[in-house]
Amino acid sequence: MGNKYKGIRPATKNSIEIIFKYQGQRCRERVQKEPTAANLKSASNHRGAILEAIEDGSFNYLATFPKSKRAKKLKSTSNMLIKDWLDQWIEEMKPTLHTSTYVTHKRTINRLLKEEFGELSLDEIRWHHVRDWCRGVSIKFNTQKNYISILRTALDEAVEEDLIDSNPLFGKKIKNRDKNQQSVEENDDEIDPFTELERLAIFEQCEGQIGNYITTQIWTGMRPSEARALTWNDVDLINGFIRINKAQTEEAKKPEKPKTKAAIRLIKILPPCMQALKDQQQYTYLENDRVFHNPRTGGILWGTPFINTYWTRILKQAGVQYRYPYQMRHTYATMMIMSDEPTYWVSQQLGHAKPSYTLDTYFRFIPQDLPDAGNLAVAKWENQIAGKSQQQSTK
Repeated sequence: MGNKYKGIRPATKNSIEIIFKYQGQRCRERVQKEPTAANLKSASNHRGAILEAIEDGSFNYLATFPKSKRAKKLKSTSNMLIKDWLDQWIEEMKPTLHTSTYVTHKRTINRLLKEEFGELSLDEIRWHHVRDWCRGVSIKFNTQKNYISILRTALDEAVEEDLIDSNPLFGKKIKNRDKNQQSVEENDDEIDPFTELERLAIFEQCEGQIGNYITTQIWTGMRPSEARALTWNDVDLINGFIRINKAQTEEAKKPEKPKTKAAIRLIKILPPCMQALKDQQQYTYLENDRVFHNPRTGGILWGTPFINTYWTRILKQAGVQYRYPYQMRHTYATMMIMSDEPTYWVSQQLGHAKPSYTLDTYFRFIPQDLPDAGNLAVAKWENQIAGKSQQQSTK
């Protein structure tokens, strides 16, 4: 007897096999019916209903085939809770992530994602769960995007593992409901470089190794993690450059490669930095290891001890409003741009991927240190207008 129904075939004298694809797997299930023409047609209709249910996400494998071993196995995976999958996923990803990235992701998962979405199963979570959460929290827009990016990546991996058919976050974007206002608030909060008078006041309070460190930071724009990992082998005082090829965050046990290719670069040693590095040689050069040490312990100059022991005190003595140490990098960037250094060069020195990012990030701070900005344009166009007026008056 021939068979004209796709995905349907006689299995035994008393059963019919239904073939379909679910969660990336080819499934074969049997219904206990004699494979007559009428029963084959009925099985074909049943298969069609299964395919529609799979398409709209309503398919319940175990309810449809309660005696199926495959159904019981798939149910156990598709019903896995978000919190359990996130724990499993982040540990599987750990060997491929930078230590700082792993720690940040782990913290986000434990403090936020598991709390907000953890009790949902993988096959229950939908975009509206995430969208509604974003609308109800007072978290900065960019921070929200970072959090959702972690969840989206974890769900992508769940798709790859055939735990779910598709990622409900795929192609979805959260909306910044007050884009202009929030952008200004975020940038003002994150970037606040030191002015010329503030820099002078800070330098007056600096001495010894800490003074050399601060001077180097302000005159190179290195990231703190890059300065922390810097060794004397990376410093070429003769040719005047610093080689950046590693970084060490406070979470990492040892230096790691930079996260991006652009971060691997050569930084030109400018005269103030050159003098600071030469002064620093008396403290650490003979050890042929890290350039900057904690003067009190002789160990690594970690961020938190630096802030608590040195940085806060120096700013207070200088009469400068407190800003976190990363502002030294922002200060270098604005100093270079306001001095008309080529933007592409400044971008390369900072380790940015694109000059446009450098300009967009820092250019708006320049007018604070340029009281004469615009005068050249006024002089040029006023002179032209005055010249034309004089010519017309002589006619």
